[in-house]
Amino acid sequence: MISTAASTLAHKLASFSSTGLIHDNSKGGYIGAGGHTVYTGDRIGVYHPDVTAPGDSISSTCSTAGSAIPACPPPDYTNAEASGTSMASPHIAGAAAVLKQANPRLTPAQVRLALQATATPITDGTGKALPFWQVGYGHVDLAKAVALVRSTTWKDKLATAASRADARVLAADNFRVSRSDLWTYPAPRVAAGGSDTQTFAVAVARTITNLKVTLSHPSTTVVYGNNMVYDFTVKDAAGAVIATGTELDSAGTATAFVDLTKVSPAVKYGTFTIEVSGFLAASDPDTLDSESLLGRMITLQVAQVTVGR
Repeated sequence: MISTAASTLAHKLASFSSTGLIHDNSKGGYIGAGGHTVYTGDRIGVYHPDVTAPGDSISSTCSTAGSAIPACPPPDYTNAEASGTSMASPHIAGAAAVLKQANPRLTPAQVRLALQATATPITDGTGKALPFWQVGYGHVDLAKAVALVRSTTWKDKLATAASRADARVLAADNFRVSRSDLWTYPAPRVAAGGSDTQTFAVAVARTITNLKVTLSHPSTTVVYGNNMVYDFTVKDAAGAVIATGTELDSAGTATAFVDLTKVSPAVKYGTFTIEVSGFLAASDPDTLDSESLLGRMITLQVAQVTVGR
């Protein structure tokens, strides 16, 4: 599988493109006992686009009825324009097909690596490279990828290029995630006034300079906006409140980035607690409220971050 962000035709990140988790060192494949999963070590996580491809104002064939693509009624049946990561994805599918034609021995994983390793960094308006969690390894450069996989020593070159690309995106973020804890549990059908309250604990070392806490919960964003409110409170080892969550408008997400070096009075390191409370929620049984990180679940991520490399 290859995930893709969407760019404009000028190779700038489209404003609507989905992005990933900023402080993520997770791996795929498992959820820990009791819904608690722990990841240690600074690495590229799994919640991000792999690469970026054109997805803004893309011309496409269309039908007489129209759905994602505007209708093209007779007698002209001309193309129509549409925007979205769904318009970027066909570009990646086509690129994958070209790579397989260039080198039929490529595995699906090697196709993805070739696209990532040869991608071009995407910059903002000032020339600064956009972070990995927004654009992945960058904009696909198909000609460069084809040249790599057609070389006589393509396996060695692919491994080297992939390693260099990993180092590039890790160095660009200017922080290290030494540990992240994720807890997941099913969202209740109804919550009000903090009736759904859960408390979680995590040991925080003195070397940690920042905590990134992210709470994802079901919302009705796809229908008319978020009518569910969840929040959290972070306490240090002495029980002092050092942060509360900030609910993002219509997103089903609350978040906080805490600079532990600037908390006053000074933070007491040791076992921190995070209390999650549902203040307003009416979770229906269908898929209309499934706009959260892991479907109709409450998901809490606590990432322990050290700024600077």
